Amino acid sequence: MLNRNEDGFARLVVVDVATTEARERSNGWHHGIDWGAPGIACVRSGGRTAPQVTVFDPAGAGSAGRRSIARGAPGELDALDLPEPAPVSWTSADGAIVHGILWLPLEANGTPPPLLVDVHGGPTDQAVVAWAPRVRWFRSRGWAVLTPNPRGSTGFGRDYLRALDGEWGVRDVADTVAGIRALTERDAVDGARVAVMGGSAGGFTALLVGAESPPVVRAVVSLYAVTDLLDLAATTHRFESRYLDTLVGPLPADEARYRERSPVHRAAEIRVPVLVLQGDDDKVVPPAQAQRLVDGLIAAGTTVEHHVYAGEGHGWKRPETVIDALERIDEFLTRWVWS
Repeated sequence: MLNRNEDGFARLVVVDVATTEARERSNGWHHGIDWGAPGIACVRSGGRTAPQVTVFDPAGAGSAGRRSIARGAPGELDALDLPEPAPVSWTSADGAIVHGILWLPLEANGTPPPLLVDVHGGPTDQAVVAWAPRVRWFRSRGWAVLTPNPRGSTGFGRDYLRALDGEWGVRDVADTVAGIRALTERDAVDGARVAVMGGSAGGFTALLVGAESPPVVRAVVSLYAVTDLLDLAATTHRFESRYLDTLVGPLPADEARYRERSPVHRAAEIRVPVLVLQGDDDKVVPPAQAQRLVDGLIAAGTTVEHHVYAGEGHGWKRPETVIDALERIDEFLTRWVWS
């Protein structure tokens, strides 16, 4: 019994141990899988399906014998019948094929919608078709959302994953920029109204996209982003203590590379407005990194908004913080990108 991952879409597959025959049982992501006398129990979710505790009859097919016994309470976002997202691909500047997921808004009114690019963290994580309240929020407000899987992302084979070795801050940025340009050329989105957002490693990529010249985005949203690679190497938690050796290079030999790719040292190149949101109890990316970025942006004359959430760490835990952050992002993007 396993989740099959295909371009970020998932299916629950049951394998007969005697015949090795694989049978698809259900679409969507299935977590916490347990198989007992009542059947297969798990938490199931998808791009249009809020997380719910689900029990399957293992002998059933499709939705037959599938029971939802508990679900979350996503409220109004759950009621929106938003379109199913679609896998997309494009060619990067060096000829590599790059993957992503395009989430279109409810109505485009016959014109290409504005685009919000939401870069995943890690950076060796993966954007998948799972329940994503933040994505649904912006789609409900008329945005198309691209969740790119630049090289280095999981889910596309070992070579794709290892293509980011020594190239973090270069290939991920080029791949994201190429995705924006490809969707614009296809008239899928309005290339004159594009913003990029990311948290942690995704924020690092987003900030470097914002430094592109000529600009390909009109604004950047940085959520507890990595801004200083040397500081990250010196202060990060033990689990990732040697992570940057692979992604950037070993120190001290590659110190210059760390500086060249750090957004704090490229703040003067970021000429579009930036929103910086940070927690004051972040142990992964200390809030001093955000402050140094903000100081550099102000010194360069760049428009910047900065807010620090008391008691929040590397990501938001409190519902009131999640709500406030969404409202701040929405107001910021409306002011600098939408019109």
